[in-house]
Amino acid sequence: MAISPSQCRAARALIEWTAERLAKAARLSDRTIVDFERGGKAPPSASLSAIEKALLVAGVEMISEDSAGPGVRLRQGGNEEQTEASMETGGRSNRAGERIR
Repeated sequence: MAISPSQCRAARALIEWTAERLAKAARLSDRTIVDFERGGKAPPSASLSAIEKALLVAGVEMISEDSAGPGVRLRQGGNEEQTEASMETGGRSNRAGERIR
């Protein structure tokens, strides 16, 4: 499932992230996030995947479109400390399932 511009905006609102913070976490330019969320220029699929991954690490889940439409939700146990570590290390870990701190 590809993330939509409205899902991206809603996800950022849930975790109180600016477009700049998401860009940093996804290792993309601020302009890429802003253009995407405005519905202007669709980024390449690799960039969309990076956006979705950054939001997932931050604790946001994308909800596939169903009869109620697509959406987002905050996972229980979303870990801000883990998100910060991921932003600093690019999501690398030193052991399976463990983030570098």
